[in-house]
Amino acid sequence: MRLHRFLSLFAGLIMLVSAPSALAQEAPDIGKLAGLVRWGGVLLSAVVIAGSIVVLRIVGGVATRLGTRFTSRRLLVQKLESFARFVLFIATAVVCLGLSVGLDSTAVTVIGGALAFAVGFAMRDLVAAFIAGVTIMFDRPFQVGDPCESIEVRDHGSAPTSQTDSGHE
Repeated sequence: MRLHRFLSLFAGLIMLVSAPSALAQEAPDIGKLAGLVRWGGVLLSAVVIAGSIVVLRIVGGVATRLGTRFTSRRLLVQKLESFARFVLFIATAVVCLGLSVGLDSTAVTVIGGALAFAVGFAMRDLVAAFIAGVTIMFDRPFQVGDPCESIEVRDHGSAPTSQTDSGHE
């Protein structure tokens, strides 16, 4: 009990000693922060975002028509549409940040390297699963009607689904 009381008093003393230095720090300068923003670029970014929305709708329409026309490759068309949307989102974000925020090239390089490193480690399992899925899509080892370990693959319109022996989907 005495040790707990002593540690509490010691922690309180450390906080009292360090508090003046924390309070002595200057408030962030809003002018410097506003200086990083290119206001003309913000307006141009709005135009870029509007253009991206139009392109996304076009990609969606083309994917829908291709999926209807080539029903045997509908899943491939949907995956390509998802990939195109992802690339468009990332490209729009990069362009908008480049237009709106004024950072020097060294800061952009360091931030990009750190992001690439973090995303690379975070996505390695996802990429492995994606490659396995693409391999299955192109090899097509399963067809509608094939039995798979007491599960039968059925076609219900947009994507094959499975039905167990008990009849529940």
